[in-house]
This record gives sequence, structure tokens and C-alpha cells, in this order.
Amino acid sequence: MAEQSAYLAPGESKIFTFEAVPQQAKTHYVSVNGLSGSFKSIEKITTVAVRWKNSPSGANRWGLTILDWSGTKSLSTTVLTVDGEAVFDIPPDWVFPLRFDMGIYYYPNGGITMLYRAQSVDSRWSNYVNEFIPDYGNYYFNVATEKFEPR
Repeated sequence: MAEQSAYLAPGESKIFTFEAVPQQAKTHYVSVNGLSGSFKSIEKITTVAVRWKNSPSGANRWGLTILDWSGTKSLSTTVLTVDGEAVFDIPPDWVFPLRFDMGIYYYPNGGITMLYRAQSVDSRWSNYVNEFIPDYGNYYFNVATEKFEPR
């Protein structure tokens, strides 16, 4: 960590700022001229995880594609069980918020029925919702409100 020195006249004050870039998640202890404190560093989250909430009756599968803000880069899930979770490792060059295209399905023997679809890729499509994945983290997509909720 950097070191700074200052000489102050009586009654004078000065603010110092230090930046710490820890190499591992743990509690770090700091001491400045007899005053001490601590801070806890955490591991950087680089994933987005999504689950459904209030899915339609009869649903047994779902799928999700996410796109960076420009809409030119995308990642897709395979079709999951309706109570499964979609987890994406987000490349460092992606720009948030993220766009999405998702659907909930019923897969009977030998067929497929789309029960619900929402997307924020193109506002000209009928199933467009003005909703985006705001940042790294864990979310529910609430079908009833068509909103992402932190979990």
C-alpha cells in the first residue's frame, strides 16, 4: 500500500485517500499513526444467474439468451427444467445492462408449446418488455410483473 507524509500546522487538517487492490478475499487490517481499522474484501462476481418466479401452469422447460447492451454479443442456455437456474460467465468486455430473450415451454411427448415469451432485444416485436439485467448477480424474472428482482 502507498505511503504519504504531511506536515500540518496546529488546527490544520488534510484528507488523504488510499486505494487498496487486494489479491484475495479476506479481512485486511489498516493502521495509521496509531489509529487502526479493517475492511473486508470480497471476490468479484463475474456471473449472472436467473431463475423464474410465477411461471405459467404446466411449464416444464425454459430457455434464456442474454445479450450485451449493443446486442451484438450473446450467450444462450440449453433448455432447462422449469425450476432450474441459468448461470452465465459474463465476458469482461460486455457492457451492462444486459438484454434478454427468454421463453417458458411445455414439452409433451413429441411436441412443444410456448407458454410465455419476453425479450428486450427489439421493441418492434410483440413480446418486448422494457426490462434489463442491471449488473452481475442473482435474479428472479417475475413473469407476473415482467421484472428482474434481486435474490
